Amino acid sequence: MENTLVSVILPIYNVEKYLDICIKSVVNQTYKNIEIILVNDGSKDTSPLICDSWSKKDDRIHLINKANAGLGMARNSGLDVAHGKYVVFVDSDDFIEHNAIEKLLGGLGASDTAFCGHYNYYDDEHIEKLPIRYKGQMYSGEDVQKKILLEMMGALPNDPVDTMLPVSVWHGIYSMDIINRNNIRFPSERQFISEDMIFDIDYLSNSYGVSFLDECLYYYRKNNADSLTSVYNEERFTKEIILYKEICRKLSLSMKEQDYILRVQRTFLGRVRSCIVRAVKQSDNPRRELIRICDNAEVREVLRNYPYRKNKVTLKVFNFCMEHRLIWVLQLLILIREN
Repeated sequence: MENTLVSVILPIYNVEKYLDICIKSVVNQTYKNIEIILVNDGSKDTSPLICDSWSKKDDRIHLINKANAGLGMARNSGLDVAHGKYVVFVDSDDFIEHNAIEKLLGGLGASDTAFCGHYNYYDDEHIEKLPIRYKGQMYSGEDVQKKILLEMMGALPNDPVDTMLPVSVWHGIYSMDIINRNNIRFPSERQFISEDMIFDIDYLSNSYGVSFLDECLYYYRKNNADSLTSVYNEERFTKEIILYKEICRKLSLSMKEQDYILRVQRTFLGRVRSCIVRAVKQSDNPRRELIRICDNAEVREVLRNYPYRKNKVTLKVFNFCMEHRLIWVLQLLILIREN
């Protein structure tokens, strides 16, 4: 596949501290037949200057400057102009291995999609390796939707973790033919808090084969305090409700509720748990926030119907406390865990 053009899309917003490292990791790839699409999403720092400087150094770089509209819309702007047969997404505060594109492209085999493992990067001395599940394996046909997609959406009640496979689009290579033929685009994370989950449903519902690589090729930065995933926002919980309903709606179009509901509910409760943890650690009035979350009608309905007693002990206890509105116990559990 040495003549295959691969598009690499980098959405950029106020990441001047990390941007040069990210772009350099893409420019210096061992696989050279790439187009690099930098999408400056209305940055207010020096990111536009860094982008402009790089675009003058390498004619493979295409720069888009646009008004701020969020990560999903920035990626869509890149997809609209991409010419590659395949596309890779890289978040601009992260970086990739020097041979990431070569490995991802070579790992496709007869598939249209390939996923790799990643590293959680704290600093040069603290890097956590997270290999992808099913490494070295390939799935095709109905297994793509019934196994891979469902395991991205969530785990079953007795599984040890909430999700079996990561949903982030930055850990894979995707077919532009599937994306364009089915008019697949990202929703705004301002509407659905996990735009990647919606993209995954639309994409994998049309995929015929997925391969899993044995290597970890992506460095996900965990030391960026300005990252969207590091900031507490009271609206986050409301958006989790909206996301949960949309995931159920989309999955219901192609499969029976009994096939997906326990997985989606497991992930939903995990994301609600994350909201509670954030509220305790960051909210000015954590008790009020916890009462609001635990009293929510959607949360209460899921807790009534979901068999959380099959979860591992820690989740079972946490979900029990949510169901029975044991607010002070939830706060205590979180503080104990943090200390």
